Parts: sequence; C-alpha cells; structure tokens
Amino acid sequence: MTLRLQIISVIGLIMIAGLGLPTVAGPRTDLVEESGENAMTSENSEMQPEVRCEGGRVWIDYAPDVDESYLSGLSHIMRVADVLRFHDVDVDYEWLMGASGEAFAYYYHPDGTYLTPFVHSWDSALVALEAYGFEGEWRFGKGADVEPTLRAIRDEIQAGRLVLAPGIKASTNGVNSRCHWWFILKGVDVEERKVSLLQTRDRAADFALLPKGDSPDPAFHPRWYGIVRTVVGMDSHYGPRGEDTPLLFVRGPVRAVDRRQCALGAMRRAAKLAHEDPVKLDGWGGGTYLAGIPALERLLSDIEAAKGDGVEEFKRLNPTKGDPFAGVHEEVVHLRLLSERRRAAAAFLRKAALQLPEAARSHTHAAAARYDEVARYALDAFELRHGPDREYDRICELERLEAYGDDVPEWTAYWKRADENLADAEKRKDLARLVGRTLEAERAAVAEIEAALRAAGVPVEDIGV
Repeated sequence: MTLRLQIISVIGLIMIAGLGLPTVAGPRTDLVEESGENAMTSENSEMQPEVRCEGGRVWIDYAPDVDESYLSGLSHIMRVADVLRFHDVDVDYEWLMGASGEAFAYYYHPDGTYLTPFVHSWDSALVALEAYGFEGEWRFGKGADVEPTLRAIRDEIQAGRLVLAPGIKASTNGVNSRCHWWFILKGVDVEERKVSLLQTRDRAADFALLPKGDSPDPAFHPRWYGIVRTVVGMDSHYGPRGEDTPLLFVRGPVRAVDRRQCALGAMRRAAKLAHEDPVKLDGWGGGTYLAGIPALERLLSDIEAAKGDGVEEFKRLNPTKGDPFAGVHEEVVHLRLLSERRRAAAAFLRKAALQLPEAARSHTHAAAARYDEVARYALDAFELRHGPDREYDRICELERLEAYGDDVPEWTAYWKRADENLADAEKRKDLARLVGRTLEAERAAVAEIEAALRAAGVPVEDIGV
C-alpha cells in the first residue's frame, strides 16, 4: 500500500493585471419576483446583478467565469478576489497575495499533515480585504440550531452581498464540508436548508443541501468547519461543538487605501511571518505548527534524518502517527504551494518598490530576486518526488472528478513512483540539497526586506529580527 496524500488539488494560478485604486459600484438590492422561467428585471440589469426570489429561495443573479483550478491552500485568497470583483474592484492577484501576507507565509508540522497550508488563511483573508479598502466580519453558529445562521445568510443575499463560506466545497454530488476549501454563497433556501454556490464546474452545488459535517448530534443539521487561529472569539480546528458554521461577511469600501503604507505594512508582515512563534492548535489536527524560517529549517532536518532505502524499509523505519499525520511526504507536497507563494511575493515586491522611498528600492528588488530563487528551488524539490507539475495536475484532476483509487491504474502508478522517489536514499540527498538552497534564499530574501524597511524608516526590532 503506497503512501498517499489525503488532500490534493489542481493548481492554476490566475495572474490579473491592474494596480489602480479600486472603483466600486455596489450591486442592486431590489428583489425581483420570479414568474415561471422568466424574471422581471430593470432596464440596467445587465450592468449590475439582481437579487431574485422564487418561493423560499433567494439568490443573486450572478454567474461569472470563476476559475476553480488552484491550490486549495490559496482558495481563500481566490475567493476574496472573486468577492472584490463582484464589487467592481480591479483586483491585482499578486498585489492581493503580497498585501495580505499570504505570499510570505510558510508552516510545517513535524508529523506531516495535509492541514499545514491552512493555518494562516483566516488571518490573511481579512488583511486581503483591507488591502482594497474593505473589511470582513466573522459570524459563527451556536449549538444545534442552524436557523439563525441560515437567516443571516439570507439577510446578506437580500442586501445584495455575497457570503464567504470557509469549509464548504462544491463537489460532483453537491456540497460537502472540507475544512481547507473556501467557496462563495450566492443563494439560500432557509426552509430547505440549501445553498447555491458561486462556481462553474459542479452544477450539483446549485441549491444543494448543506453538509452535515461530523456533528455528533443525532438530529440532522448543517455543519462546516475551518482551521481557525488568532482571531478573537474563535477556537482551533473543529473547536468545541457549536463553534462552527463559519461565515465571513464583506463590507465596503469603508476606507481609502494608501498604497505606500499598504506596501510597507505588507513587508513588515513578511518579516514578522519569517520569525513567527510556533502556532499551537488543539483538537483534531492539532499540535505545534512551526512557522517561517524555523519551519524550513525543521523540514530540512527531518528530510536529512529520514532513514531507509526502498519503500518498505522507509515505511518501517519512519513510522507515522496516523490520520491526519502521515509523515514528511505530506509536507514535501506543500513545497509547490511555497513556490507559488514566493513567485507572488517576488512580483508583489517589484510593484511595491515603485511606492517606496528611493533608499528602500534596491533592497526591495534584491528581496524579489531571492524570492524568485526560493520559488525555483522549492518547485525543483517538489518535482524530485512528484515529477513534472503537469503530471501532478492530471492526478489532481482525477481526484476532483472522483475518478481515482486503487482500481485506477494511472492513479496507482503515479503514487507508486512518487513513493519510490521519496524512499530512495540518494534522491533524498538531492531533495535535502534543494531544500537547503530554498532555505538559504529565504533567509537572504528576509534580510533584504528588513534592510528595505530600515531604509524606509520602519522599525523592525519589535518583531524579532
């Protein structure tokens, strides 16, 4: 039996041009009663989405071409970008990644888990909204009564506002609870406990029954979850029962954005993330998640310490703790996410340099160059185990289509090769060498960011540098 990832997803990042300050035109909020297949619409309905109702259903008539091919570890940023575009904001994806801090994040769990990339998402989603003058407001369900949550969704939809739902995922069979995915609610039927998701691939998610999740309550009621940290009033992953069904309401624009301050704030955040203290979570998937440079240092150390040559010997000498902890191979796959994050970091810094004082620009460009190196070495390390990214993308697509398993030759052959690559002692030496170069470039990039901040007169001593 091969070592396998429990969660995989397709990558295909969207790079969207445009750096101007957002101009915002809110959606129409008047309800349009449906009559049969036809709807009464106003004469300017082609310009702004309408809010419609039919029976108990209320939804926003809005169906953009949403790209769902991306790393699940970035789904929160992609969905924030989609909500901002709904509000007619010209979103620059690289700027959003950098300004939110997501481009500079990295976490690692010594026991290896697919949950690692999602430790940061709740924080960076809020900062991403702020980068364009918006703000987010969290809401959580209490106890077994889900009706208040559904009514809150309805109120937002009736007001013409989309709702972010961490932990809800569109699937071929409807809507499921997946703690690491974020989707957007555009419609709700309170009585039927159904929602409509803003998505394009899986039409079964159009007014589908909400997921039950893993609630122990014998009475059916919807539940969905997310990994939570550092936000006041929220507990860790799966938390205490009743502290679930998270929703993120979006308000704005509420303030003007100073691009220079946004850039400097993001760079200060980058330096802080590099030296962040370990993140401790409770409950399922809990434990200590290392952050920043110490996380990369521990990854390198664990790869170097792995024993065995050949799959069977490797499994015997490197036992795992069991779900959701499956060993270092779960963390190696996250190197691709690290690569994508750092590519965005480099692009963000080159744009940020235009906003900074002259004395800070050379250091900022130097940091961007080093982050390019991090992205390249991290991807090379990923491919050493997983092969060319196009092959991994194909396997991810099989998973999305639910066309995978031990009875699918393409699936089993791929993971057999991946496991053999990691279990090969010589290849692990090459892997350690590439991770070592990744770490070296990361340290150099952070040092240049700190130098740029000092040159711009921004204090860094209070963030552990």
